[in-house]
Amino acid sequence: MENPFIFAGSERHLVTEMFLSSARPFYNSTSIMELHPISTEEYIPFVCKWFRVYERDIHEKDVLRIYGLFGGNTYYMQKTFHEAFINTSAGGVCTIDILRQTIDEILEEAGDGYRRIFQRLKESDILFLPLD
Repeated sequence: MENPFIFAGSERHLVTEMFLSSARPFYNSTSIMELHPISTEEYIPFVCKWFRVYERDIHEKDVLRIYGLFGGNTYYMQKTFHEAFINTSAGGVCTIDILRQTIDEILEEAGDGYRRIFQRLKESDILFLPLD
């Protein structure tokens, strides 16, 4: 009996190369299936429910704003709502201000990693574009 595996990733080019490049060991060994964003009709109640389960609240309109901001990208939404949940005290409401602050913190944290990568690059590796 076969053991099925699901390989998933948000970096489409990496997953595609892994299975569709003849130079890779998993070449042509899978069926490719694209997952589309979860609908707002399902996602918004899901987020609101789990905030309520743990005695917090979040307004549907704010969940929709974050959904729209990230175009339904599950990774970015989950990261934002997870961190915002932590930043909301029990009995509290996760406001748009908490969500903005959370996104700013996530970007600042990610920025450190990008700065380290940038510092390791040689000048010849960097493509400079004019800032018109």
